[in-house]
Amino acid sequence: MNRIPKNKKSIRELRIRNGLTQTEAAEALNITATTYAKWENRTSNLTVAKVKRMADLYGVTLDDIFLP
Repeated sequence: MNRIPKNKKSIRELRIRNGLTQTEAAEALNITATTYAKWENRTSNLTVAKVKRMADLYGVTLDDIFLP
């Protein structure tokens, strides 16, 4: 199971570790590539529901994302 690093690039690194482009990840999450890019750049806030969808996509748990 992948763990999300606790730095600014965590979402990007997790996506890359899973071999996806931003567009592919966005399509899998049923969002636009622009929205996904904003998540990676931290210019848009994520709700718990959005993080849950991302955790499901990448095969990690919410604890992996939120706990140190």
